[in-house]
Formats: sequence, structure tokens, C-alpha cells
Amino acid sequence: MAWPPADPERRRERAHRVLDAAAELILRRGYDKTTIADVARAAKGTIYLHWKTRELLFAALLRRERVATLEEVRPAEPGTLRELAGVAAAEIMRRPLMRAVLLADTAHRALGAGREPSPREARAVAEAVRAYVEQAAGLAGRKLEFALEGQLP
Repeated sequence: MAWPPADPERRRERAHRVLDAAAELILRRGYDKTTIADVARAAKGTIYLHWKTRELLFAALLRRERVATLEEVRPAEPGTLRELAGVAAAEIMRRPLMRAVLLADTAHRALGAGREPSPREARAVAEAVRAYVEQAAGLAGRKLEFALEGQLP
């Protein structure tokens, strides 16, 4: 068999196994204490075929988490920014990695799988999501204004 696998599906499966191993280690040890060597050992294989650095690996893990979060938020079809922020915040609170990112918790205090977030953590996530949604809405509104004024191609 050729290495790396020529079949794109096999490469994708292997990449997800590596991401799964990274997520498990981060949840157990925290971001700061998880090395790329730890992930390679846990994934039982090389990760350098997919990611050259620890930062690129963790960025891919967070991208996967964001996509999964959006896949859960979209079916709710929130009608207002407030509803969108509420649904997004609730979904983020269910996802320990996303919650930790929004709380800038690299030591894993907020990562405890299955642990209920504190009221302070819940407020912080809700505020961060609300600010993000409002910023995104503002940016979209400005782009629409520019488009209407003929300033965008």
C-alpha cells in the first residue's frame, strides 16, 4: 500500500483520528500541556502528513469544532440576532473546546467534559457570542451599504 494513502477518504479518516486524539488530550491535559508528540503517540501515527506544526493542528481542530457548532445552530433557524446569539451560546457551552476558546482558558479549567459551566463562564460565553454576532452583523450591514452605494464590485 502506498504511503501516504492515495485515497482521499482514507486520508480524511486518518486526519479525523488525529483530531480526535488531539481533542481528547486537550480535554484531559489542557492546550498548554499537550504537545504534538503526545498527539502523534495517541493517534498511533504520524501527523506531519496533515499538519506541519502544533498550531496548524490545533487550528484545524478548532475549525472542525466551529463547523460542528454551526451545523447544530443552523437547524434552529433563529430569526433575530438575539435568538442567534442565544442558540450559538448554548451550543458553545455544550462544547468544551469552544467554551475554552471563548474564555481564553488554555489551562483547561473550563474544559471539564460533562461539567456544568459556572454562571460566570456562561455569562462570559454569552457576551462573547453576542459581541461576535453583533460585530458580524455590523460588518454585513456595512458591506450591504457599500454594495448599495456601488463601492463593492
